[in-house]
Amino acid sequence: MKKQSMPRAPWYSSQLGRDLVKRLCFRAKAESIPTTRLANRIIAGELAREETDITTDTPRIAEESTANEPRGETQHG
Repeated sequence: MKKQSMPRAPWYSSQLGRDLVKRLCFRAKAESIPTTRLANRIIAGELAREETDITTDTPRIAEESTANEPRGETQHG
């Protein structure tokens, strides 16, 4: 007898890292909006920026180099 499996959703469903989910939850709570709405807004905005950068050949090197720095601090060399 073959074991029945759950039907799969017709779309791709990824799993976000725990740290990202935690950060999204805290931010969504602070903004009093559902976490999914916040995640959709952030992802859509970033995709739009990347698509604009691709079509205009705009490099994002300066922005990416400071993306992991704590807020309010800059790199001094």
